[in-house]
Amino acid sequence: MSLILYFCMWIIIVVAGAALWSLAVNSGTIDNFESFLSDVLALETFEFDGGDIFEAASIGGLILVIALTGFNVLVAVLFNLISDLTGGVRVTVVEEETARYMDRRPRRADAATQEVEATPRHASQQRSAPPQQPTQPPTLSDSSRG
Repeated sequence: MSLILYFCMWIIIVVAGAALWSLAVNSGTIDNFESFLSDVLALETFEFDGGDIFEAASIGGLILVIALTGFNVLVAVLFNLISDLTGGVRVTVVEEETARYMDRRPRRADAATQEVEATPRHASQQRSAPPQQPTQPPTLSDSSRG
């Protein structure tokens, strides 16, 4: 699988490099850079050979594809050997219930607490309407279940 992955990456990089080189040549960037380097380095002429650059990059990329695939094989073999010697790593997944069922109906002690909390603490916090009593949701009777 790693051979296929690295080979696809190599193809993408080579195609993108060729497209960018063509764009740079057509826009005049390569010629400007060549003249800049010949002026800075005090050379009579300086030219990039696109074919040689493309060939070197392609061969170098193929060598990297083979080397990285071999490296992945080596790492997998070492991992398996170390796992065999040490017994490996055991992962245990424990399923814990994180949510608790909450009864929406207030208990008698909770209703008394709610009434105490609903009373204003200062005279300026008085309410205009009395607190409403909690209602229970409608339930289905045994005869209506079908």
